[in-house]
Amino acid sequence: MAELEEDINRLTCKFNDSKLEQEYKEMKWEKNSNYIWNLMILGHIIFLLIILDDIKQLGIQPIYISVQIICSIAVYILLFYEEYRKNYYDIYFTLTIPLLMVNGAYHYYMDQEALFGPGAAALPLLTLLFFTIYPVDFINSFFIVLTTVAAFLVYLLDVGVISGEQIPYLLVIPFIYGVFIKRSNEFKSRIDYMKTEELKTLRVKAQNASKAKSDFLANMSHELRTPLNAIIGYSEMLMEEAEDDGLDTYVDDLSKINSSGEHLLTLINDILDLSKIEA
Repeated sequence: MAELEEDINRLTCKFNDSKLEQEYKEMKWEKNSNYIWNLMILGHIIFLLIILDDIKQLGIQPIYISVQIICSIAVYILLFYEEYRKNYYDIYFTLTIPLLMVNGAYHYYMDQEALFGPGAAALPLLTLLFFTIYPVDFINSFFIVLTTVAAFLVYLLDVGVISGEQIPYLLVIPFIYGVFIKRSNEFKSRIDYMKTEELKTLRVKAQNASKAKSDFLANMSHELRTPLNAIIGYSEMLMEEAEDDGLDTYVDDLSKINSSGEHLLTLINDILDLSKIEA
């Protein structure tokens, strides 16, 4: 385990080898592509509801609505074009989501009675959500939580919903817990990936070794059968000639040669059959 961790950067929780990191990201995308798409849809629906609430409660706020429109266009592009989603989904979650959260804090500052007010309990939940659920890496998660939670804390302090004594509970405690969970998950996920890739490599090597062994046995069997057939055939001919010439003393020796050749040929045929079974 310790040897595997040496290949992972302890600050960013990424592989030190850029090629290995790219292969890991490709694997994560194949595994989570549908999940990412659904998460974008869900998040966008929530923000659309917030926009409707804004218009109902406050009327049209030009800056606020403009930010929402820009973020909506971005998510529509990612939703309908998989190649863009694959390359930029982490940027979307890292930049667009905090921007929407900060924009939302402005909305709640304008109207504390808004339907989707954050509430004190939402901040620990938000911290854990980004750190443990969102499909972004450790550094991205760190930036997302830091910006979004800080924006809401500034708002909540300003409007008097929370006091300074509550900040350690709302930010520090869940933030530290989220860092620990996300970092542990990142390390475990990458170590599991390295173990899986190592097992795949060992499996391929074992299969190649088994195939090489079978090929060798099959080729060896074919090569040995040719001279053995000659030995058996000529020993039978010599036995017949010895019997015709009355050389009985040679017949016994030639019979032993012939029976030994037959026995060896049987063993070689068994090896060839075993190779065919393994193939």
